[in-house]
Amino acid sequence: MVSARPRSYSVEAVIARANDFGEADRLLTMITPFRGVVRAVARGARKPKSKLGGNTDLLLHVKASLYEGRTLDGLSQVDSIHSFRSARSSLEKMSTAMYLVELSERFSVEGGSNPALFNHLVRTLVFLDEESLSPLISRWFEVRLLHLNGFLPVIGHCVDCETALEPEEHVFSPARGGLVCPDCRAAE
Repeated sequence: MVSARPRSYSVEAVIARANDFGEADRLLTMITPFRGVVRAVARGARKPKSKLGGNTDLLLHVKASLYEGRTLDGLSQVDSIHSFRSARSSLEKMSTAMYLVELSERFSVEGGSNPALFNHLVRTLVFLDEESLSPLISRWFEVRLLHLNGFLPVIGHCVDCETALEPEEHVFSPARGGLVCPDCRAAE
């Protein structure tokens, strides 16, 4: 006998998107560590006296209780872990945070577990919230994201002969997944 999945579950999540839905509901897209991208409806979240309203905004790190629905899951309770107040109050930090969240969403799938990606996103958002904005934070996040998902190109040695690379006229080969030294390039 196969056991049925539980109809309700709890997740830690970062809210990637929050769209108005119907009269008073909010449609949320959340990035989670073990369920990937989760889309859920927060019923009545836009009502003035809603318990869900303040914790269903964009760029919040939350602990959410959800129940499975036919097409979309439903949000029954949500508590904020990090509000990233500093990151949400600065236009530059907010746009950087949104870029990081969108990248994370694109590298996640519904129902797919990727706790390393989730932890990397949360740590980077905490850093962005607490420190002054650096233009390198996005590049660092991108390189680490590529590494975590197995897409980081080889740049320390030649992909053909595995010789350590010194500063020279190297060529990047997307088909091979990294840099090719001048000797291997000439051998083609």
